[in-house]
Amino acid sequence: RRTATLAGRGHGNRDIADKLSVTTRTVELRLSAAYRKLRISGRAELRALVRSMEGHDTDVA
Repeated sequence: RRTATLAGRGHGNRDIADKLSVTTRTVELRLSAAYRKLRISGRAELRALVRSMEGHDTDVA
């Protein structure tokens, strides 16, 4: 969950790996599993999901 949340907030794989003290490969595997479980296709959908869950339903451009 933490991996997906950080990715959804815009952090890169290397940054997430450093924050969670895991390898970048572990981050990739966790994100792949999260995408499958959430039935989404990638980071853009994950970002939208995290934003909606955190109460940021509207985009500010």
